[in-house]
Amino acid sequence: MDFTEKVYPTALEAATYDGKIYGYPANVEYLGVFYNKQMFKDAGIEEVPKTRDEFEAACEKLEESGVTPIASTFKDSWTLKHMFSVMMSNVVQDDMEGFLDQLNSGEGTFNVDGIDDVFATADVIKAHCGSNMMDCDSTSGFNALANSEAAMLISGEFSQNVVSRMDNPPEIGYFALPVSNDAERNKAAVDVGIVYAVSTQTEHMDACKEVIDFLSDASLSDGYIAIVTEKPGSAPASQDFTVNYDSASTNDYLEYANSGNVIPWVYQQYVNGFDVISGDIFQGYMADAADKDEVISELDAAYLEYLDQ
Repeated sequence: MDFTEKVYPTALEAATYDGKIYGYPANVEYLGVFYNKQMFKDAGIEEVPKTRDEFEAACEKLEESGVTPIASTFKDSWTLKHMFSVMMSNVVQDDMEGFLDQLNSGEGTFNVDGIDDVFATADVIKAHCGSNMMDCDSTSGFNALANSEAAMLISGEFSQNVVSRMDNPPEIGYFALPVSNDAERNKAAVDVGIVYAVSTQTEHMDACKEVIDFLSDASLSDGYIAIVTEKPGSAPASQDFTVNYDSASTNDYLEYANSGNVIPWVYQQYVNGFDVISGDIFQGYMADAADKDEVISELDAAYLEYLDQ
């Protein structure tokens, strides 16, 4: 069908199994760093950080200017599920399938090459979230960015719905979380959130195809893509589209997407259920209740338990 030529290759891959396409991947979501452009400018940060060292330097500049660099959301472990997945996706991007195959065989481990980058990035974040970061949930974190109480938020596009509802919302941009000191490895973490599938048993296949043609037509001013992407915080279409609202973060995301500079979320491909516990386990590291080796050991053991289930 025509949509296979329209959607981003990574989106199509998410709806493909064993060489067959099983649905129309309609919308994606993206995770990373959302930042207050004015606060960056006031702190003398002229470009978004592209490496972990540049990220740390930006945090230090923001602190020197009297600003809390990063809004914490870490009382909620689901936010850490997302953050840990973004960092792991960066580390295993060269062979994500092989990493997952090893885990699913029961022989794998999270102690892979590059895992030190994950914990080094977490250390930078921990050092620049303020003194009460484990008391702050997603609501307080989203509000901190919206109220210009913090310069950055590590989250997804859905957080921008809160920002847009402010009377005078700040201009918020977006960049990929820089896990590595190799800038080329720091890609936007993007994956499919909504897929439409058609039963092979339907008696109305032609009608279903017409619906998918309609859903995937970005040229329609009153079509599906225009409707579902009309507000900040909406999950973007899985293909290039015109942004119908003033959103620097969405435009920044599109630069990554249209250049193919994206990676999928590894957590969506874990054994069922493990994604939730991964956030709980990583929460221990952020709270200084467990060190790196303990976290890796807990992750490995938990994965095996979910395989048995």
